[in-house]
Amino acid sequence: MNNKVIKLLVLVSIVGIVTFTAVLGIERQNAGHTTPATVIPLPNIDAKDLFSANAITTQDLISDQYRVMNVWASWCGICRDEHTFIMSLKQQGIDVIGLNYRDNKREALDYLESEGNPYSKVIYDPDGIVSIDFGVIGTPETYLINPNGEIMIKFRGKLDQKQWNKHFATYFK
Repeated sequence: MNNKVIKLLVLVSIVGIVTFTAVLGIERQNAGHTTPATVIPLPNIDAKDLFSANAITTQDLISDQYRVMNVWASWCGICRDEHTFIMSLKQQGIDVIGLNYRDNKREALDYLESEGNPYSKVIYDPDGIVSIDFGVIGTPETYLINPNGEIMIKFRGKLDQKQWNKHFATYFK
């Protein structure tokens, strides 16, 4: 074999490996990730409501029923993809709290007005300070909060019906 053929084969192999790795990474990102079933207490928060600027504290997140908290942003493409599913949870009577992550307030409000608001309340976290306390890595993330004020599930990635059924649905029957 001449030198040009060997270089071409090496180049094609490298491109193939990079492409395979990229596709695998995208598939894993879209599949979502759930942390182990370790129950942890809600962090102490002192935040503001997106709509009213009224205070929201840890006690406001606790209910006598299970709740879902969804971390989202208007600039997040995957959040936009999952929004229809989050709206369907509201239509099923599931209480979903929103945590608006590192977003422009006007853009977040405009997004909810145009696409619908699935949240019973929305924590506004423009600097990501509250999100740090929850251990947010990125958007979207979805949490299951039990009536004792503990986080039972932390799901990273796009929430859809399949992931809902696998991780959350049993708590809402």
